Formats: sequence, structure tokens, C-alpha cells
Amino acid sequence: MDGERQLLPAQRQRALIVAKQYPEATAYHEAGHAVVACRLVLKVARIHIDEHGEGGGTEIECADGLTIVEQVALRVAGMEAENMSKQKSMLLLSQDDRKRLVILLSGHSDECREEICEKGFALARKLLDDHKDKVKRIAEDLIKHGQLSGGDFALIMRGHY
Repeated sequence: MDGERQLLPAQRQRALIVAKQYPEATAYHEAGHAVVACRLVLKVARIHIDEHGEGGGTEIECADGLTIVEQVALRVAGMEAENMSKQKSMLLLSQDDRKRLVILLSGHSDECREEICEKGFALARKLLDDHKDKVKRIAEDLIKHGQLSGGDFALIMRGHY
């Protein structure tokens, strides 16, 4: 979601290759985070895909006020949105999201984690499916321009762009 990941040099090189090979999947991934964040009433400041770094990022305000199910939905939104793209990949972005999910759910029982994940994935899928036209539009703009400002993103979400 944010660009604060710490990657080893070999991982950075792999991320660069992945971003170049799978720009559509990367764009959908970041669009997914942004759309779900917006639907959960979080402000999206910027979305970008980067061919010279970690693949991309979605800058959103702090999600601490969300329920744990909503936080899971936000974390898995990128992975779920990738499924909407024509290119399937195992992006490092998804691996990072999985690690953050494990941290978020640490301290919960296995049964509780499973229930929270099921509800979080379902919420992400519903929000993305309800706004799949916007996810596609955002991904297309990211592929074309490499980034989208928070203002332009908000216009797309309101249907004015």
C-alpha cells in the first residue's frame, strides 16, 4: 500500500523485472487498494506504478479507525484486484501485503484469523466488483501515465472524470 517497504537488492531487481513484465497486474493491484480505501472512507492522496522501484504504491491516510475486517479488506484488495486484470502474476506487492496481513492478525486464534480473513476477502471482492469499471479506468490511467493524483482519483470515483 505505501512505499515504505524495505527490499534487499535482489528483491529490488526482481520487483523491477516484475513491474516491467506485469504493468497491468501492478496497475490493477494499486487500483484495488485505492478503490477499497475510498469505499472505506479513507482519503487517497496518490497512486503510482514505478518501473524503477518496488512496483508501485497507494498513499492513503491511516487506517487505524477501521475494523479488523475492513483492515484485512484493504490489505487484500490489491491481490483481489489483480484477478481482474488479464495478466496474472505473483507480484512482490502481494507478498508484502501477505506479510502485513500476518502481522495484523497475530495474536488471534487460528479459528478467529480464518473467520476474519474470510470476511475481509469477501468485503474486498464485493467493493471491487461493485466498482470494477472504476478499477479498470484507474488501472488504465496508471499504465498510461504512471501515476494518478488524489484529486483525479476522487473525480474518477465520483464519476466525473
